[in-house]
Amino acid sequence: MAVSDTQSCSWEFADVALDLPLEGTFQYRIPEPLRGQIPRGALVRVPFRNLTEIGCVVGFGDKPNTDKPIKFIAQRVVPDFRVDGDLLDLARWMAEYYFCPLGQTLACVSAIGLCDVSKRRERLVALTDFAAHYARWKRGEWPPPKTTPQQQLVLAHFLETENAPVLPAALAELIGVGDGVIRNLVEKGTLRVIEIERYRPDFYPAAAEPDRPHPLNPAQAAALEQILGAIAANQFRAFLLHGVTGSGKTEVYLQAIARVMEMGRQAIVLVPEIALTPQTVERFRRRFGGAVGVYHSRLSLGQKYDLWRRIKSGEVKIVIGARSAVFTPFDQCGLIVIDEEHETSYKQGESPRYHARDVALMRARARGFPVVLGSATPSLESYYNARQGKFVLLELPERIDSAPLPEVTLIDMADEVRATPGGPAAGILSRNLQQAIRERLTAKEQVILFLNRRGFSQYAVCLQCRHMIHCVHCDVLLTYHKWNERLCCHYCGAEQKIPPHCPKCGEGEMSLVGIGTEKVEEMLGRLYPEARLLRVDLDTIGTRTAFIDAWQQISTGQVDIILGTQMIAKGFHLERVTLVGVIAADIGLVIPDFRSAERTFSLLTQVAGRAGRGERPGEVLVQTYMPQHYAVRLAQSHDYKAFYSKEIEYRRILAFPPFTRAVALIVSAKEEQRAKEQAGNLGAHIRRAIRAHADRDPAMRLLGPAPSPIAKIKDQFRWRLFFRGHTPSVMRRVLAEGIASYEKAYPKPRLQLVVDVDPQDML
Repeated sequence: MAVSDTQSCSWEFADVALDLPLEGTFQYRIPEPLRGQIPRGALVRVPFRNLTEIGCVVGFGDKPNTDKPIKFIAQRVVPDFRVDGDLLDLARWMAEYYFCPLGQTLACVSAIGLCDVSKRRERLVALTDFAAHYARWKRGEWPPPKTTPQQQLVLAHFLETENAPVLPAALAELIGVGDGVIRNLVEKGTLRVIEIERYRPDFYPAAAEPDRPHPLNPAQAAALEQILGAIAANQFRAFLLHGVTGSGKTEVYLQAIARVMEMGRQAIVLVPEIALTPQTVERFRRRFGGAVGVYHSRLSLGQKYDLWRRIKSGEVKIVIGARSAVFTPFDQCGLIVIDEEHETSYKQGESPRYHARDVALMRARARGFPVVLGSATPSLESYYNARQGKFVLLELPERIDSAPLPEVTLIDMADEVRATPGGPAAGILSRNLQQAIRERLTAKEQVILFLNRRGFSQYAVCLQCRHMIHCVHCDVLLTYHKWNERLCCHYCGAEQKIPPHCPKCGEGEMSLVGIGTEKVEEMLGRLYPEARLLRVDLDTIGTRTAFIDAWQQISTGQVDIILGTQMIAKGFHLERVTLVGVIAADIGLVIPDFRSAERTFSLLTQVAGRAGRGERPGEVLVQTYMPQHYAVRLAQSHDYKAFYSKEIEYRRILAFPPFTRAVALIVSAKEEQRAKEQAGNLGAHIRRAIRAHADRDPAMRLLGPAPSPIAKIKDQFRWRLFFRGHTPSVMRRVLAEGIASYEKAYPKPRLQLVVDVDPQDML
């Protein structure tokens, strides 16, 4: 039996969910002093086995559910914090839908996880008796007796600033005295300590200049009208805003959110990359000022807590962030916007493996407000849903002011390599791209170069026996990073030096093959020594605020060439960029995944759209070894509808999403044979459950088991099963029965099982 979220309870027992890979909740006894003090959603510290854990209270009872002794809750942590009721309900849905323990989904939806955090308190100092000191100073009796010259400087500062409290360290630096001087005045009682609470800053600057709503063209106005209708009616609707790059989708978002705020409600805006948050925050703060907050994984726990407090105080009414911002604890949310909705980064890679788009739709449906999904290259699932009438399709077919889309030229690198077998940039930068870069540098315009592979070289190979160095823990080649002169694994993080001789034959010399952003950066430095170059990838923006610093450099014109991975391929609005160069358009096409063509088309179309957003026309040069591939060719013409028509037929023939729903099951074990055997055993139990429910969903099929394309990661051998069908509820029932039957038959199989619902990759 549960109580309402705002009602204190006097129950004797509480059900607590822990952030552990364990199913179910755990019952604890509430100590007498805490009864009536712990609402549903509160965080509590509890004993668990031989440790203490922090969990979330999800329910109450007046009877024990076991004959064994029941332990007491130790304390409530973060007393003013709790997880709101709608988020508790959302966490329960996620636990069921994504086959994940409730404690893990609660840790995900909670703004601070299941953690302890305190308010930020700062110790300032000021004069203890300012009036008396000030009076003596005015009468000319100054300085007081028994004060050193340095102490007199401190006293003079407070008299001149009318006793404004200040941090001791800041005061010491300002007037040039040691910390001991201030500490001595505190000990003597001349200065008093003032403890205050302060919010921790989010590192994003305030808006430089406010702006006003921009006039809308007819397509924008029509799209906004439909969105505003759903907002006014407090009605759940899913809108797919399909607009070409530069068509003004953001202005539609801004004006829709303005209406939401007029109604006293709040809004969430999701972007696919943390690197995109500085630009988006800047644009929204120019329109809405301090009402805009930021939430993503790179904020500290204290910053997240302070944002939660600002939300609950009503100060923050709009939150911008990556996928986890979908759980922003707004009481009166009126709109969720998911920009670049096609991006697979909205799918979390670890438990709970949720997709922010689907979670947003579920949250909005439950509370009755609209969701806007925006993209120039919508996911096939979303566009299919729009064509089927599940989503409302809104189209922006032209750029703002009818500006032309950039001209895209394909450069066949096979012909290029044959024509220029040598030279400093052979096989990396074509002659046309080199010349185009030089022209833009001369014209003082910006260039974006896109290569979706970080590192310096792709792998190391023996010139004698052709042995390539793999990670000893994963079934992948090691990538060479020049900055630390190491071969690195991008899956487990293992590193090693390049051996002087081949570790297999013992004689051959190791050669570095392939390119990454580091090698291109070095080459650009030699070709264009005068250019200001910035590399943007996981290796360069790994620190907490590096992506903010990078955006400041780019947006203020301190950079001539921006080189990067997919982080720079979408979302950026840079009016000085007139040239985009795609160095290797084919990288994604060779990945063994049914979404490879879709990802390649989206990336090429999106990165091409970064060019020509200002008054000057844009140009895009795409280097490829597969110029006839339909994903490359149709990206050249920015033709999404033609790509969709072709790709959707392949999906229909193969019975892949969106024509079916999919679940990937990955069985991992230390021993390869055990992983293979147990994957087969699991498959047998699931197939038995499929047969039992075949009449409810005849389309259900289980493929595999088969080795994963990456057969080993972190010393775990991986086998994969692929389950598909038409009816998610039936599929969940089948999986639950099949897995339960398997676990009963093999209670200690010594393996890891990952259930990935709606997987975004097949690796």
